[in-house]
Amino acid sequence: MFLHSGFLNSARGRSPSQRRSPPLNLRKRSRLRHDQYFRSLPSSRILTILHSSPPCPRDTLSHEGAPLSALRLKRGSCGEGLGVRLFENEVAVMRVLLISHTCQSRTEGQPRADHLSRQPDVHIKVLTPDRWRHYGRWRSAETPADRAAFEFEAAPIVWPWCGPAQCYLHWYPGLKRTIEAYRPDLIDVWEEPWSLAAAHTCWLRNRYFPQIKIVAETEQNLLKRLPCLFEAFQSYTQRSVDAMACRNAEAVSVVRRKGYPGRTEVVPNAVDTALFRPQDRQRCRQALGIEGFLVGYVGRLVEEKGVLDLVAALRQCPASVQLVMVGDGPPAPALARRIAGLQPGGRVHLRARVEHPELASLINSLDVLALVSHTTTRWKEQFGRVIIEAHACGVPVIGSCSGAIPDVVGRGGILVPEADPAAIAAAIQRLHRSPALARKLGCAGLQQVHAHYSWQRVAGHMHQIYLRALNSGTTSHTIHDVKVQDA
Repeated sequence: MFLHSGFLNSARGRSPSQRRSPPLNLRKRSRLRHDQYFRSLPSSRILTILHSSPPCPRDTLSHEGAPLSALRLKRGSCGEGLGVRLFENEVAVMRVLLISHTCQSRTEGQPRADHLSRQPDVHIKVLTPDRWRHYGRWRSAETPADRAAFEFEAAPIVWPWCGPAQCYLHWYPGLKRTIEAYRPDLIDVWEEPWSLAAAHTCWLRNRYFPQIKIVAETEQNLLKRLPCLFEAFQSYTQRSVDAMACRNAEAVSVVRRKGYPGRTEVVPNAVDTALFRPQDRQRCRQALGIEGFLVGYVGRLVEEKGVLDLVAALRQCPASVQLVMVGDGPPAPALARRIAGLQPGGRVHLRARVEHPELASLINSLDVLALVSHTTTRWKEQFGRVIIEAHACGVPVIGSCSGAIPDVVGRGGILVPEADPAAIAAAIQRLHRSPALARKLGCAGLQQVHAHYSWQRVAGHMHQIYLRALNSGTTSHTIHDVKVQDA
């Protein structure tokens, strides 16, 4: 049902005719659970599944010789450099298909689409999974707010969760129909380039819609050897896209070392500054019901996030210092028991994951937020969204030196070495003794958010990336050979 039979064969140096196994018919397997079916397949056969429909004509995206972008108009003004036709007193509109599981959420992804769609020369359609496994819990797509200015489609996906492969093998069986109906000028794939969703999108464009530009996005800031299948996906995606938006500077280095030769730009995560904003701290603390100097942690309850270091640091702090930990994850219960065994005198308060409106109030009740992650051989902190959520509330941050944390903390907090409870305790006590310093750091973080991390800023940056991609030329894209070394 979807991918070119020679895609992975080219990676292994074999032509489709040399393959003995016939194409698989997934429809006959529709009654099986997707993850059980996946485990029953050799990984090398996944990419032999074929589209049942014939290729569409290459002129689908044009009308009487004029690009569709020039035929879709909004009133307004236009900046220089727009790579589509302009008319007097009107703006030619680029149609952008944004593919993203993050856009399931009204607060995590949809604000970007909403701010992009308010640009005078952009029309956005969001494609997101109808259901998704989010940190161990299944969730459904949230309907956008009534004021949202973008189109929205929550579509079924195949293989939403595949055991060790997690969510990275999901793909949209109806994507070709969506592209044919919407006819975008550009597709923004807000998924990792080594995901099947990204490779599938590139394959569809290369085979059926060569006029469309593609922007890919990545947060991966650790150079590591992926399983062969995912290396093939990443290589294919990188050879196909017109630009790459990287969440941090280290991610740029990773895609370069993985062989990507094209345009890259650093585009950070963002925070909803209308939701996360300074509130009355005493009122928020009364609602929380905890007194003392409050240190907070928000995120997955896993060891690499440094949660045990925070508990150990609490032992070295005065009795008035309390630790509020909010979050969960697959290993949370076992880790929670370890935390309960370590905590001094009931000063660690564990809370289940809360939704964003409640989270904004909880963060405002804190004196400081801590994110002291550990770098491992397989992971390091890729951004730390909770840092900018705290900064947006005027709360200072104590951060470790893992991954992107130092860049995101900036002037809005104190940095400590990784896996160093004594340094964490010293930073907590420093802020405890100096409320003026805490206020100064909180104000600096708030200024950073409005300068760099609001949705308005990030959407404006992505808008410029779209314009440059559309201006990058009109060369047709073809299917590239993929060369992957054996692991």
